Parts: sequence; structure tokens; C-alpha cells
Amino acid sequence: MSRQSVVKHAKSGAELLDTERKMLEFIAWRINQYGYQPSMREIASELGYASPGYVPCLVESCRRKGVVVAQHGARAIEFDWRAFV
Repeated sequence: MSRQSVVKHAKSGAELLDTERKMLEFIAWRINQYGYQPSMREIASELGYASPGYVPCLVESCRRKGVVVAQHGARAIEFDWRAFV
């Protein structure tokens, strides 16, 4: 992992990979624009993945770092999204 691929999230102090940060920024943007979170498929598409299969791994990684609270179900990721807008 290179130093450029790690970003320090100011609010939580958690080190985020660039992909994790991009995912959270996209989710925050969608919530700000439309009032609800994007689906896993929409997140995967935004990040350039052909399948949404890797997105839960990113969410779990962010959960372990304490940046998000993830629950089972569609659009069930909770975090301080305003910090990413």
C-alpha cells in the first residue's frame, strides 16, 4: 500500500484507502443530491467495477475502521456523510 493511496479522514482519524474514500464521497453526494443512498450496483458502477460483489468488502473495511455503521438490507450504511460533501 503506497502512502498516496491512504487518506486520513479528519473526523474519525481512520486511514481510508482511496477507493474507500471515493465510495464514501459518492454515497454522500447521492444522499445530498437525492435524499437517499445509492444501491450497491450504483456504487460499483461509479467505482468502475462490472459487478457489485466487491462493494460489501469496501463497506466492511470502512466499518472495521469505525467510519460507517453497516446493517443488513438495501441502502443500510450510516455515517456522517456531510463530512464528505
